[in-house]
Amino acid sequence: MAMEGGGGGGGGGAAAEASGDANVATYRQYHNLSGYLRKRTRILKSKKKCFFRLNVTTLSCYRDRNASEHSWQISLRKAKVTTDDAQLQINVVTAPRSVVLFAENAQDFKKWSNALIETTLNNIDDFYEMGELIGKGSYGEVREAVDLKTREKRAVKIMDRTTDPKELEFLRREVNVMRTLMHPNIIRTFDIFDTNKKLYVVMEYVQGGDLFEVISEQANTFSEASAVGVVREILEGVKYLHERQIVHRDIKPENILCVSREIPFRIKLTDFGFANYDDVDQMQTFIGTPFYMAPEILTSKGHGMPVDIYAVGIVTYAMLSGRLPFETDDKANAYNKITEGRVTFPDADWRNVSLPAKDFVTECLQWDPTKRPTVQQALQHAWLTKPLSGDAEAKGMKRLDSDLTKLAALTSSKHTSARGADWPGSS
Repeated sequence: MAMEGGGGGGGGGAAAEASGDANVATYRQYHNLSGYLRKRTRILKSKKKCFFRLNVTTLSCYRDRNASEHSWQISLRKAKVTTDDAQLQINVVTAPRSVVLFAENAQDFKKWSNALIETTLNNIDDFYEMGELIGKGSYGEVREAVDLKTREKRAVKIMDRTTDPKELEFLRREVNVMRTLMHPNIIRTFDIFDTNKKLYVVMEYVQGGDLFEVISEQANTFSEASAVGVVREILEGVKYLHERQIVHRDIKPENILCVSREIPFRIKLTDFGFANYDDVDQMQTFIGTPFYMAPEILTSKGHGMPVDIYAVGIVTYAMLSGRLPFETDDKANAYNKITEGRVTFPDADWRNVSLPAKDFVTECLQWDPTKRPTVQQALQHAWLTKPLSGDAEAKGMKRLDSDLTKLAALTSSKHTSARGADWPGSS
């Protein structure tokens, strides 16, 4: 059997980490590797034992392990690598030179051949043409890109690698979660390029924008019935995650994207930097976006799937009223309001909203996580399943009284995500 890798080609090419599942994003990683291989000599065609070091994209040859200077080195940036399993042979072809290497055993052959092939496939510029900046945050930036093979537009999230163990853990977790997700209401990940300096995550591109930004532009036509459709789609995405024991932990407007800017909105969840697998005993970290956090996160108690339902309740409240339920300029006061859990529905903002909608929000925002509905129960709530009738129908189809143009201000510029944020109870 022959294996081959090379720079160039289209997105979604040979998987750097094989999974056997076409729905799993290709994970391309960098390598640091060293060890002995035999090199075919140019003149006598014999096999000379040498010590090799692979450092990210550079392959260096040394006389032996203790040699301080390399005999030669080549860049694998545009290299082509082929292998012959039967001979334990690895052929590396580059513009300046070509080398033929032989492993001592099958284990070394597999290790070196995989590393060299993956190295040639780990340059994003060989697969995508990078475009303009479309977003920036504490995580890094997002740019438009075009798949060189299919010419399809993509979004590329670019994150700086860090030496901080906790930050590396969040990066690793996000990669592990994102690359396996495939659902109509979740942003799809196509490729992941893991280099020694940056992490590039190639994702589905949606042009609509984040939820509250889009609603604020459609404030004159957005109705309660419109909100029903949005919440259904959010919950379908959450249901898919929860069925896989994944808790998002940072559901907020800017992590809810609209495919287009036209009603009815098609919704996709994104940003899994805070996501984790469900384990209430383990998940006690103060994490997420404070005004969308469930009380059990703010009080540093164990938390799980109910925190996502709580966040959906906050988003729904804001969609229907134009404001957050516990909004205040004072962090200590906001902390107290959230942890006390008293939800009110001022008539000035809620008089045109149906009772089933208020009931749905109240259930999602229960202080006690055990009293919140599961995602399956939330999807079966009367507000989402039974058509509005009579006066409720008239209200539901009517534009909301609240000033939804204010929603654009309720995004990350004001309510930032936090790990150990400067909030009461966050220490």
